[in-house]
Amino acid sequence: MPQIILTNMPNGNDEKPTTLNLGRISGKTKHKFLDCISKYDPKENNGNHISCAFNVYSDQGAIRMAPFDTPKKWQPFDQKNSDNELVIEMIPYCKKACSAWANYQCPMCLSAGECSSPFIKKYIGEVFFPQKYGKQR
Repeated sequence: MPQIILTNMPNGNDEKPTTLNLGRISGKTKHKFLDCISKYDPKENNGNHISCAFNVYSDQGAIRMAPFDTPKKWQPFDQKNSDNELVIEMIPYCKKACSAWANYQCPMCLSAGECSSPFIKKYIGEVFFPQKYGKQR
């Protein structure tokens, strides 16, 4: 069962990322999550492109997810996950409508149920924090 790690992309060299251990999920749930994000179509977002993004690091490589683009597989310079880990790295873009006033607060904001990004709530919140986000559709 893979370990789920939620972290953030640091804003500069001085900021340390926040790292939250979300526990373990079944291999089936992991594959369902990866399959769901790999099929994302930006048209689903109804033109709401002012939203945050995220990277996912797994044993299947890395995927960048942004509300305005199709998922991009890429080879990171620094792989963030260990064996049997799924790492979700938040990339805060829109601080105006957000409860997190710094990048390192993003994982805590998301885990507290305070994320305002429809894209993040749908693809991360509903899956890993269903008690806080439920089905947003």
